[in-house]
Amino acid sequence: SQVIRSPQVGFLAPAYSGVLVDGGELTAADIVGTPVVLNIWASWCPPCRAEMPTLQKISLRYENAGVRFIGVNSTVQDSTENARAFLAENHITFSQVMDVDGSITHAYGIDALPATYFIAPNGKIIAIVLGGPISEASLVANIEAMLQEAP
Repeated sequence: SQVIRSPQVGFLAPAYSGVLVDGGELTAADIVGTPVVLNIWASWCPPCRAEMPTLQKISLRYENAGVRFIGVNSTVQDSTENARAFLAENHITFSQVMDVDGSITHAYGIDALPATYFIAPNGKIIAIVLGGPISEASLVANIEAMLQEAP
């Protein structure tokens, strides 16, 4: 079996696609040229739960700067019902993809949650934060760095 290399800073982010929690589908190709904060989480994961309000707050702050926040629920290790309930309880409004088949979790080589990837408009990963909860300062610093990257 071939070894799946985890994505690295400086390399292109793996392509992904999935069903959005509110219906429809999202693919990485749909948002090319957009700075993306990709957060992979599960509802049973305490640091994931702890950092979600911070992600929500910062997603609203950077909406007008064109930064797209995308949550990926690792539904393959969670359940759609639990994920939906958690998002509703916490009034999370940024895009959420349900990774039911585990393809995104697998493509990103996830073995610990949460995992946050900062993907520049050119599709390259400029920072990765594994584990959590991520601090507001770390989120902002990485987003600001991402916004400096040439498209």
